[in-house]
Amino acid sequence: MDSSQPINIDLGELKEQPNRAFETAEKEKRVVHVMDGDRLTGVLMSKAQYEFALDEIESLYDVIDELTVSDSIANSDEKTFSVDYDDFERIKDMQLYEEWD
Repeated sequence: MDSSQPINIDLGELKEQPNRAFETAEKEKRVVHVMDGDRLTGVLMSKAQYEFALDEIESLYDVIDELTVSDSIANSDEKTFSVDYDDFERIKDMQLYEEWD
C-alpha cells in the first residue's frame, strides 16, 4: 500500500467504531479520510501526526517571519545600527531634536 495515500473509511464505520479509525491512522502513520459515499466529510489523524503538523506549521511561520524581516530590511532606505549594552544604556534616554534630520 502507498504510504502517501490516505486510508478511506465510511462514515458509518466511523460511527460504529471511532477508535478503530484513530488506531489505523497511528498504526499506518497515515491520515484517514472519512467518506460519505463518494464525498469526503472529514480527515482524521493520530495525536502524533497532529503534533507533528503543528510543529511544521510553526516552523514555516518562523521562516516566513525571517524572510519578511530580511526582505523588509533589504528593501528599506533606513539604516540600522547595532550597539552593545553599555552604549544602549548611555543613549536610551537621549532626546532628539524635532527638526533634526
